[in-house]
Amino acid sequence: MIHQVYENISQILAKSELVLGLGETANIILIVLKKLRSAHCHTVTLGQYLQPVYSYFPVHQFVIPRVYEVWRRTSPHLGFAVVAGGSFIRSSYNARKLSRKKMPIFNSEDNCRLYYECHNFKNDESVVVFLNGTTQTTRSWWMQTEYFQKKYKILLYDARGQGQSDLGQASLTLDAHVNDLIQLLDYLGVNRTHLVGLSHGARVACRFGAIAPERVDRIVLCGLGINLSPRTVALLHSWNHILNSSSLETLAWSMLPIVFGEPFLEQHKSILNKMVSVVVKRNRADALKAHLRAMIHYLPVGDFISEVYPPTLIVTGNQDLIVQIDQSRALAKKLKAHLIQLKGVGHSPNMEAPEAFNRIIGQFLLTTQ
Repeated sequence: MIHQVYENISQILAKSELVLGLGETANIILIVLKKLRSAHCHTVTLGQYLQPVYSYFPVHQFVIPRVYEVWRRTSPHLGFAVVAGGSFIRSSYNARKLSRKKMPIFNSEDNCRLYYECHNFKNDESVVVFLNGTTQTTRSWWMQTEYFQKKYKILLYDARGQGQSDLGQASLTLDAHVNDLIQLLDYLGVNRTHLVGLSHGARVACRFGAIAPERVDRIVLCGLGINLSPRTVALLHSWNHILNSSSLETLAWSMLPIVFGEPFLEQHKSILNKMVSVVVKRNRADALKAHLRAMIHYLPVGDFISEVYPPTLIVTGNQDLIVQIDQSRALAKKLKAHLIQLKGVGHSPNMEAPEAFNRIIGQFLLTTQ
């Protein structure tokens, strides 16, 4: 239910409570907290279970204050904006005050506000950063977040103009996006990371690997070719024209049959209108126009790949109408990367084939150089 609220009513901040003292273990509490955060729960309160009448479950134990303090310090590392705990704290505790606390926002050096999420940052595992495609936000990676946070720290963020991030005043260039990510990593104290990017996010990840290869362990590029083909350039122009002459909703409808493969469209035909509605809610026309205009003038990927480059995997779909397979093959050859093509998948493998996508990425991240 929390995830459904998050998907459909972005203005509402979800809150949940854990009642302790019923025999739960620390591991069970951690599992529940991770699941809540995966559903994008904003606030968590922890309180003591008190037996209201004799016929109810008895109190198994009275939780000491130090335990609440441990969870209060631990939970923000899982990505919660607010965590409150104590023997007599309930879900209504300081509700108005706590609701005013926002999810993490990072201010770039030019004072552009960037929204980000950290999941499972308490452990000592490697960090995986997921980079959004066009019209996507951090919410698009929820199936990957749930899967990979079991073994890795997860960092999600909305790039300039995406989701809950500002558009800013600076020009939207690849180097500007890379610089934003470098600043965010520095702010969070992350020296090295894995990068997983889709479409526009893959282009940013690829440029990051060329500029700062010493800060990357592995890169996964999804839906990316060595150059923008004439078809892709025409698509960007046409989408921008649709935005200027019509509406964001019209653009979303026009993108559906191009972005997704036929199996996905068939399986989700009953909710296509809902998918369009979600795209409209998550995006702003002015920011998307700027984004599309900027992409046409990005430096071609083949022009900036360096000799020293991190180990790379390229994932594409055999029904991708945006990036042709010969473009992806050329990029794989240039990077000496492994190329995997998923059958029946379009331009969004993380959403269309999440189980296969997660398995492939997980195996790649575990391989030695």
